[in-house]
Amino acid sequence: MIHALFLVGILAELWLVLAPWTWRYRQFIVSVVVGLIGFWSGYFVVANWNIPGGLMLAISFYRLFSLLRIAKNRMASTQLLVTVRRTSLVLMLLHLVLYNLFSLDFSISREEAVVSLVSIQLSFALAVLAVTSRNLLKTKYHPSENYFSDKELPTVTVAIPARNETAELASCLQSVLSSNYPKLEVIVLDDCSLDRTPDIIRDFAQDGVRFIEGHQPRNHWLAKNQAYQQLSEAASGEFILFCGVDMRLGVSAVRELVIAQLAKKRDMVSVMPLRIGGGVRTSFVQPMRYWWEIALPRRFFNRPAVLSSCWLIKKGVLKKLGGFSAVSKSIIPEAYFARELIKTDRYAFMRADEHLDIRTVKSVEAQLSTALRMRYPQLRKRPENVLVLSVGLVAAFLIPFLLVAEAAWRGFDVVGWLALLTSALIVVTHYRVLSSTNPANSLIGLLNFPIVIITEIVLLHLSMYRYEFSTIEWKGRNICLPVMRSVSRHRKLS
Repeated sequence: MIHALFLVGILAELWLVLAPWTWRYRQFIVSVVVGLIGFWSGYFVVANWNIPGGLMLAISFYRLFSLLRIAKNRMASTQLLVTVRRTSLVLMLLHLVLYNLFSLDFSISREEAVVSLVSIQLSFALAVLAVTSRNLLKTKYHPSENYFSDKELPTVTVAIPARNETAELASCLQSVLSSNYPKLEVIVLDDCSLDRTPDIIRDFAQDGVRFIEGHQPRNHWLAKNQAYQQLSEAASGEFILFCGVDMRLGVSAVRELVIAQLAKKRDMVSVMPLRIGGGVRTSFVQPMRYWWEIALPRRFFNRPAVLSSCWLIKKGVLKKLGGFSAVSKSIIPEAYFARELIKTDRYAFMRADEHLDIRTVKSVEAQLSTALRMRYPQLRKRPENVLVLSVGLVAAFLIPFLLVAEAAWRGFDVVGWLALLTSALIVVTHYRVLSSTNPANSLIGLLNFPIVIITEIVLLHLSMYRYEFSTIEWKGRNICLPVMRSVSRHRKLS
């Protein structure tokens, strides 16, 4: 009976997502499928209370989540069908594969299975540490031995979008204006602020800061990307340095960055700033954002590391790549330009240090807001990707610590020692990431990594939920509309 319910649920969901004419009955079919999945999952987990049973329950949860998007109906019908179909097919396939594995007789004991798992985790931890060490070495800033006179240096425009930035804008502009760069233009766009931001910009007019009045975002444009577009059109420099108001630039920072870009013969450079202030709490929220840029072999996947905090690009190259019109709805528009330029080795990513003095003062609250805004789009707004990443984070980075805790309670055996070695390698990697980005709080990295992983998983799911069922606000604007409601090019369904 229970097997029949599982198959009926699969067939009903297939019928819904593969037969467009059934879409008019979608609310009824969704109700039936949700009921079948819920009943079957509850029964199955009770009967199979183990790790595979937990995975089956997790897949059921994401299937239910995906189907409930139909009931919420926040997209155009065709876009909604395409989105749900893609997720449903992947999750149903995972469900079927895992379900059939239960019927196979693996002649392996639990102890042997755990040893194999921990051995894989150890190998993965070694690989991650090796990749992280390599990337930290490659992204290290090296002062150029090339000399460029002031006459040889190109003109640079520092472009800053600002919305409701009364607290940070003045300090940011003071740091930019202290620059010793000889050919510097500074322009700030007020993006319809509701506070004193316009007045602060005008207060710096006597120092040469240009004021640009922003506009309400047009349809299918994210406000920040539209602000970037206006700034790029107004910029007169050969290079444009985009940076947020949380950036603090040292006196020689612009000069060092431009010389490094010229010496490396790159068209674009993105900088990972050093973090100052924020207290210990910053070491729990932001580290995984840097992990994704440093600890992965991103070049292998043609997904170069990039951060929106501070990046420099040739104006002509930016225009040639379509400007921000090409990425009007992208949460990370600079990633597109980096991907295009890395193909011909015209892009570089580097870390700030005592020589390349670029720092960020973003608060914990702003970090949380940024995390919620970016996490789900970074996973291409696909629930199945959230599932895979969450399971991967638990399996690779959380279970070793749990096994160490168990071994500490029951006594260390082979599994316990392997898990301890794996955990130590993970902690070393985490320490290296923190010490290169947030050195003031690097020692906390020896203790907080399991909590960091749990925080990351919670943020992933909260970001997914808010994009799909609630709202994501950025600077007082709901950005779900341009990010999630794409205009479909397909025939509209009834």
